[in-house]
Amino acid sequence: MKEGKKNSTREMIFVRALELFNKKGIEYIGIRELADDLDLHVGNVTYYFPRKENLVEEISLRLRKANEHTFNAFGKANLTLFDFLESHKRVFQNQYQYRCLPLSFVQLLRNYPNFYRRYKLTEQERWNSLRSAILSFRQSGQLATSVTDEEIGDLVSLCSFISRLWLSEASVSFREKKIEWIIAHYLALLARVVEPHTSSKGKKEVVRFLATLRQDEERQKKSGAK
Repeated sequence: MKEGKKNSTREMIFVRALELFNKKGIEYIGIRELADDLDLHVGNVTYYFPRKENLVEEISLRLRKANEHTFNAFGKANLTLFDFLESHKRVFQNQYQYRCLPLSFVQLLRNYPNFYRRYKLTEQERWNSLRSAILSFRQSGQLATSVTDEEIGDLVSLCSFISRLWLSEASVSFREKKIEWIIAHYLALLARVVEPHTSSKGKKEVVRFLATLRQDEERQKKSGAK
């Protein structure tokens, strides 16, 4: 099989698997169901993805790659709280694109030891990136000078908690809401978690970010009314 056709077939299988996983949940779609949906023999699927775990790994790698640039940016000089919160918008959008992963997260950790090991490494990297960013806000005067290292640790935990679990809660509490509204809701929650710890300088950045969320909401309402 030519390399181009091989890659296009693999991508076609991956794209459809992601669609089905997002719609029905990873745990409810197997290789056989995927093959039937694609009108392929099981062997045509397992040639590219021998086990479902390989599809899960591919989804995980693509989500990690999509978020990599954002988390790397947390280490840049002159990072503002506005930049930090705006970056989370991209993280949330990426998570929604690959939403089957966070929505089946606990089952995946239980069922796939390799997924668990990779996640623990990623989790530590993300924790370090978040902590570095929040520490930089104290150094740049965007957090109050009275904020302690313990409180910074709490902020890192809360930001990580919201980022990891917002989709699960939204699937229960906001099933009828549009995804744009849902993302804005959790971004605002994230901003308000940080805001009490800010200086006057940092508060301006948070207020500016919340204003952009309101502006986006107004634009969506206007476009929906047309």
